[in-house]
Amino acid sequence: MRWLLFFGIVGLVQAGIDAYALWHWMQLVRRRGWTPWLYRLAWGVGAFMLVLILLFWAYRRWGEPGLTPLTGAFYALLTLWYLPKLLLFPVLLLKDVAALVRRWQRNKGLEQTQQPEPVRRQLLSAMGLGVAMLPFLAVANGMALTTYRPRLFSVEVRLPGLPVGLDGVRIVHLSDLHAGSFSSDHFFWNVSEQVQSLQPDCIVLTGDYVNFHPGELRTVEGPLRQLRAPIGIYGCFGNHDHYMTPAQHRSLRHRLERMGIDLLVNENRTLVFRGARLQIAGTDNTGTGQRFADLERALAGLSTSEPILLLFHDPRFWEWEVVGRAPVSLGLCGHTHGGQVGIRIAGMEWSVAQLVYRYWAGLYHTDGCWLYVNRGLGFVGPAVRMGIPPEITLLTLRRA
Repeated sequence: MRWLLFFGIVGLVQAGIDAYALWHWMQLVRRRGWTPWLYRLAWGVGAFMLVLILLFWAYRRWGEPGLTPLTGAFYALLTLWYLPKLLLFPVLLLKDVAALVRRWQRNKGLEQTQQPEPVRRQLLSAMGLGVAMLPFLAVANGMALTTYRPRLFSVEVRLPGLPVGLDGVRIVHLSDLHAGSFSSDHFFWNVSEQVQSLQPDCIVLTGDYVNFHPGELRTVEGPLRQLRAPIGIYGCFGNHDHYMTPAQHRSLRHRLERMGIDLLVNENRTLVFRGARLQIAGTDNTGTGQRFADLERALAGLSTSEPILLLFHDPRFWEWEVVGRAPVSLGLCGHTHGGQVGIRIAGMEWSVAQLVYRYWAGLYHTDGCWLYVNRGLGFVGPAVRMGIPPEITLLTLRRA
């Protein structure tokens, strides 16, 4: 029932935004004197897309796990139809509000009615049409050039008390694979090859391996099995890894462990590398609607005089239970996807994720300890990343 309500609300919101944008298109066609079939066809496509998106999300939730090439194409088509209008919506709304204010001022005699010259009116109309096309071009560009091209982020982290033998240890951090959002394993084979080329000493994965079902692992199973690291491969669970029945969750854990991932579910490992001890702990997910983490149990038995690396999923857990409360030297997490939509200029980033998360992407230093938030490899919602590419993180540990 909860999912039906969710799909219903999503459908209503999408239909409302779509109708609003199509109404503006209809008004433009009429003002220009173009054939009415241009907006009639658009309204027909809009009705078809609404039915398609409801069927698609129902299929994603209750149908076969993962995507096929056909449903993957539908996913991309729906994104290209709806996401640009979502980006355009605030612009159109501001335009209409401004028009209402001007009309009110004219009715009150506060503004003189002055029509722009015909040439200027045509120029403004052409510019407006060009601006309206920008979101569609941006989404298409993101789908073609950003969504499936992972970017390497290399970061050095200086840890007080790091043993000499661990100075220079290379950790590859991956997160948010969302295997069910891909129709083939091609993307993950590319990721696997890039990871192995980095010659990591350790590989960690911080949750959300699938969307809703362990069967979605088919697109990552082969590539993950090929990963190798001397210290090992370690992981924790994310929120999507619990969006299933208990039996399916157990199946998910079993399949991941068979791929060679040592899952740290409120537990830890003390490893010896180059004659030095490396302490790694991991929690289950705690976030909105989920409280599975047990930090005390995860850290039990570890030495507080040596650095502790903690794997978890949601960066809010860092604020809620870790920073200032637990002897963790470096926390690694994901969950935010970097917002999937943002702008990166001259090394500076702005993203919609900043509206929700204090720690949303990259490296943070808080109260003497470090946190790294990975931007993720996969996606949920729109089948696109714009300005926020998929991330492979290479963390090099250094003595402070």
